[in-house]
Amino acid sequence: MVLDNKKINRLGIACVLICLLVFVPDPNAQAQNSVDREYRVKAAFIYNFARFTAWPDNAFSSPDSPLTICIYGDDYFGNSFTQFSDKKIKDRKLIIKRTNTLDGDSPCQIIFISKSEKKFLPQILKKLAGKPVLLISDIKNFADQGGTIGLFNLDNKIRFTINLDTARDDHLQISSHLLKLGRKVINSKDERI
Repeated sequence: MVLDNKKINRLGIACVLICLLVFVPDPNAQAQNSVDREYRVKAAFIYNFARFTAWPDNAFSSPDSPLTICIYGDDYFGNSFTQFSDKKIKDRKLIIKRTNTLDGDSPCQIIFISKSEKKFLPQILKKLAGKPVLLISDIKNFADQGGTIGLFNLDNKIRFTINLDTARDDHLQISSHLLKLGRKVINSKDERI
């Protein structure tokens, strides 16, 4: 088979178009990878928050109960927590649960409240007030509204605010090491950190 210049040019253009279709990243895939990456980082933050928080004994049903992280609302974490599946926190096995109910007798020591629950936030915070549960969310101004730790994005980095008043009210002790890393610490008692 003999190819003339026109056929070679058309074949070359077709190859370039195929390469562009195959190798140019899909913007939706890039956005999804960005969300996946963001929630992997948030999962790592949550894991470390657990390491630097102490719960009262009554937060667990028994001395060998697991430490349970519950995700309430839309779940953007996917399998982000699998990197911690074999880890223990303070000699407790780590469990990740997705839940669509919150009650006062929840087995969760940490609850991540998804952005999807923003309109219900006042009711959620009221329902869980005084319970030994570390409440974390990426809802805007979460800690200012009474949540324990609010995650936010600043200059393409995840930062956090800690509401020490809420932690105290919920009988949680947050390590001074973690408090020093917070972008903002709400501390109306003005205790030394």
